[in-house]
Amino acid sequence: MNRRRFLTQAAALGSGLYVSSLLPAIAAPQRRLEVIGLQLYTVHGPMSEDFEGTLRAVADMGYREVEFSTVGGLYGREPHAVQGQLKQLGLRAPFGRLRPQIPDNVDIASLPRDEAIKLFFQLSGTDRILDNLRAMLPEAAVMGYESIVLSAVSPADMKDRAALARLVDIFNEAGALCASHGMTFAYHNHDFDFTPVDGMLPFDYLLTNTDPDSVQFQFDLYWVSKAGQDPLRYFRDHGKRFNSCHMKDMAVDGTFADVGAGTLNFPVLTAAALDAGVRHFFVEHDAPQQPLASAESSYAFLASMTF
Repeated sequence: MNRRRFLTQAAALGSGLYVSSLLPAIAAPQRRLEVIGLQLYTVHGPMSEDFEGTLRAVADMGYREVEFSTVGGLYGREPHAVQGQLKQLGLRAPFGRLRPQIPDNVDIASLPRDEAIKLFFQLSGTDRILDNLRAMLPEAAVMGYESIVLSAVSPADMKDRAALARLVDIFNEAGALCASHGMTFAYHNHDFDFTPVDGMLPFDYLLTNTDPDSVQFQFDLYWVSKAGQDPLRYFRDHGKRFNSCHMKDMAVDGTFADVGAGTLNFPVLTAAALDAGVRHFFVEHDAPQQPLASAESSYAFLASMTF
């Protein structure tokens, strides 16, 4: 080693630069989720009983974003009033869930889950998506939604290639309508979206054939994992299409679990999602025994998680 090289390395060693270059992992900062949201179906029961109090409890837990559910919607309240309360609590709702137009004599929020889902499918078939979307535009304008999300279609709407092609046409038309109002249209996956049809996965067909500029997807980590698919592959290949993730954990027996109490590797999945461009993350549990405790436990795990 010549004298000049020795002096250069000695100076670097003294300043710590040489050590950090040898051990980059030590110096690399750990990341955290800065903003955590809650899909409010998780606390549907409490929301039905005490709308304002439940939102306040959610904000006190530390959540900064919420997503109103398809079933509950705004719980009969006017958008201006809801937006005002969210602002007071330091919350925002970046997305709206597309809801069917419910007859005045039906209170869907009070129905048991199975009955509510059955009615949802009856009133929100693919032939009604565009009409339901148009009916939500005034609410979207007041709430400032970035996207309106369709929570599901019926598995029968994915029965063959022709049915999928029809879905693509409807989604693209919905995307164009949302784009004309400064938003995007999005679709939320379930496990049946990954049941092969004519040699292809319906979810992949939708990703490939819908307009990437106006149609996005809300990626539910539980359902894609339940279907036996690899979420990391989707983040790698289609990450720019996902505007949000549902952070929902899966127990060993395949049922729902609080985030961090199940089998999904959330540090790895969250890092991949962020690297792919996902910016919104919503905790969700479809059937919690204790809704508020579940929401609090999931928040605590994600807020303390590093990756």
